[in-house]
Amino acid sequence: MLTVLSCAWQVSSGEPGDPLVVAGRVFAPDGEHTVAGVVVYAYNTDKDGYYSPDGKVGHPRIKGYMKTDPDGRFELHTIRPGRYPGMDNPAHVHFNLWAVGYPVQWTEELRFMGDFVLDGSDEKRVPGARKIRHDSSTFPG
Repeated sequence: MLTVLSCAWQVSSGEPGDPLVVAGRVFAPDGEHTVAGVVVYAYNTDKDGYYSPDGKVGHPRIKGYMKTDPDGRFELHTIRPGRYPGMDNPAHVHFNLWAVGYPVQWTEELRFMGDFVLDGSDEKRVPGARKIRHDSSTFPG
């Protein structure tokens, strides 16, 4: 039997990259009430922007499952992900959520302030950096 806690460590202490802690709270559709017992699945790339260790597109290696506590809270311990190599997508963390009485929800990606792809502060490094695009035929996720 798998026990899911409200806190998940996606990475071992030896994982290269900057540690990142994401604390979140899940609300019901009314936006007012929190929801306990929601399974939160999170995944992200490694520091170099790859999901799998061989650099190929595949199932994410850095991932974790959490279940919200009685106040709808969860906490994720991971690393700050890298951007997809050769693409102008910002670095991000993916979240999927589900629970009894709620269908699976694919949320918006968690993105990071200061990522030059988002704020245009370093447009010379990536041509078209202001154009946020996601070509799912090239890179699923």
